[in-house]
Amino acid sequence: MHYRRDNALQEDATRVTVGHTGHNLAIFSNLVIALRLSNGYGNLAKACRLFDAKPDKALDHILDA
Repeated sequence: MHYRRDNALQEDATRVTVGHTGHNLAIFSNLVIALRLSNGYGNLAKACRLFDAKPDKALDHILDA
């Protein structure tokens, strides 16, 4: 799971050190990955690009979950 979070969401590039923020970001990243996989997006990088271009589509997936 770490490999997917780091490659698709660039988790290791963040330098957050305040409190439990890093752990909370990992939880949020896992949620994002789970939503994408449950909606049939096997390629997370491709899904990131799609949702970056069409945020309304991402919101639809979140509201349908």
